[in-house]
Amino acid sequence: WLCAGLLLQNVRADFNRARKLYEQALEADPADLAAINNMGVLYEDGLKEYDKAEEFYQRALQIGPDDVTSLCNYGGFLRNARNDEMKAAGLLDRARTLDPVLAERLISAQDERVEEGKGRLKRAPSSKGSSDTYLYTQNCC
Repeated sequence: WLCAGLLLQNVRADFNRARKLYEQALEADPADLAAINNMGVLYEDGLKEYDKAEEFYQRALQIGPDDVTSLCNYGGFLRNARNDEMKAAGLLDRARTLDPVLAERLISAQDERVEEGKGRLKRAPSSKGSSDTYLYTQNCC
């Protein structure tokens, strides 16, 4: 579900089908942080439904308060979509404390997205040897 959803979301910009796949993933596992984060990014970047995006980012942090990807995704959202530098800085600083290498890679990917305004998928392997983390970064042109 997640790989197919990312493909539809990132390559084909088929946001409705991607959303359905993420919903299926969440039906199978409501605590799937990757699916929750992907839904947040989909609502933020693809559908431009910022309130809905924020709900998913907050949900991700409730389930995984120390998940670096969740911290970076929500921190980037607060910084870029809500212009809330103070809250964003707190989340991003916490992410840097937990895994400085992964946090910097994810934050850099967000910064590139904002500067370039192009959509693409960034792969950021964890420095702690866990499974790869993906940050979908798309900004409609």
